[in-house]
Amino acid sequence: MPDNRLRSQVDVGVPKVRRRGSLQPYFISGRMTLDEDQRADLLTFVSATTGGGVLPFNFPDPFAGDDLLVQFGNELPQISDVRGLNYFYQITLEVLP
Repeated sequence: MPDNRLRSQVDVGVPKVRRRGSLQPYFISGRMTLDEDQRADLLTFVSATTGGGVLPFNFPDPFAGDDLLVQFGNELPQISDVRGLNYFYQITLEVLP
């Protein structure tokens, strides 16, 4: 859930809290297990479809089932582990408003 609050210190008492705006992006992250063919598809998707990771794309909402408009977070998908023929990728997506 996005933190859409802005806190301001005041001279006396509790801080004032207000909304930053009506819409705020938020992040979802997870780990993907891919075989060699799926890994090749991911690399092609990142380089060609998303223009090296800069273009937004649709991603199925893991909770509601609808498509979300997302872009890659602060990093592109990273290999976190390799076991046999499986590649484990850590991925963070920024859900756009």
